[in-house]
Amino acid sequence: RLFAPAQGLIAEDDRRAAELVVGEFARRAWRREVKKNEIIPLIELYDRGTDRGESFRQAIKLPLKAILVSPKFLFVSEKGHDGTGIHRVSDVELASRLSLFLWHSLPDDELLDLAAQQQLHRADVLEKQVRRMLSDRRSYRFAKAFAGQWLGTVAVGRTKIPDTDHFKPVYTTELVTDLRRQVSETMHRMIQDNLPVTDWIDCDYVVVNRRLAKHYGIEPVPPSDYDFEVISLSNSPRPGVLGLGAVHMLTSYSKRTSPVLRGGWVLETIFGNRLPAPPPDVGDLSGGEKEVKQKTVRERLEKHRENQTCAACHDLIDPIGFALENFDAIGGWRENYRDRAAIDASGELPTGESFQDVQGLKEILAGQPE
Repeated sequence: RLFAPAQGLIAEDDRRAAELVVGEFARRAWRREVKKNEIIPLIELYDRGTDRGESFRQAIKLPLKAILVSPKFLFVSEKGHDGTGIHRVSDVELASRLSLFLWHSLPDDELLDLAAQQQLHRADVLEKQVRRMLSDRRSYRFAKAFAGQWLGTVAVGRTKIPDTDHFKPVYTTELVTDLRRQVSETMHRMIQDNLPVTDWIDCDYVVVNRRLAKHYGIEPVPPSDYDFEVISLSNSPRPGVLGLGAVHMLTSYSKRTSPVLRGGWVLETIFGNRLPAPPPDVGDLSGGEKEVKQKTVRERLEKHRENQTCAACHDLIDPIGFALENFDAIGGWRENYRDRAAIDASGELPTGESFQDVQGLKEILAGQPE
């Protein structure tokens, strides 16, 4: 690919071949048309190599290194604007913005050619290019970065790790990689197919590979541990963001789940309701070992809400968190806690709407598409 612009010239006219290779490489790396006076010092670097008796392949390395350490490659710079108010960026600048945003990479030839022709800013051309870029596999990088940062799941398996001894042998490096990747694959599928954003709340499909399907207890099981596939599911708790194992791990402690963390995460991350920090004298739910064994998390939270200061937030948080209690700290499904106590996933929202499980909660949330 590197030598393609000089095909047929190498060994016939090495210096001309170098000019073509370096010129095309600089155009791609600097994301714009390159002027002749910018090529001259680069070719002088090539000449320095050949003067030392280096081969074409060896001598071409120095100008390519110079291109890659140049601020023109390392930084995104745009022309200043002396006027006031909104102004249009140049087509070349727009090509860089698009490619760095949607591909996390450099513009391709089609974008650069349209920018050079001053066509990219046209509404019809721009829309066509955005659709083309989103349908390209490189848009997966955008989906991965966006979903991981938005949902916070980029931390899963990195800064957020469960007690691996406690969850042996289910928890593995492969599993946590799949949990994190499922978020990216789901976002990418939604972008590629232009699916409604409400699918994050409730839909009839999941995007999984074989290992995750087995972990979740989903059938049919895809044939590959690497390739993710869309599996249709009806009347299942798995579809949507509330069924993602990466979210369950993110919103749990190292050995147990937390309705408070999960309910707070849904309110803040999905609905943008910023919750105030708890007051400094609020206390915690830890209690003594005897209390922890004798009372369920639900019972301890009910006692916590007897304090009116605590109830103001926990009446919002806790019901949503309880709905997710069937999911353990690494995303598996359970009907009982480890002490065999049955899980009660029911709850009532401050609006008076009640539900029996996560399916009921999703139906309530999906009923408010705005």
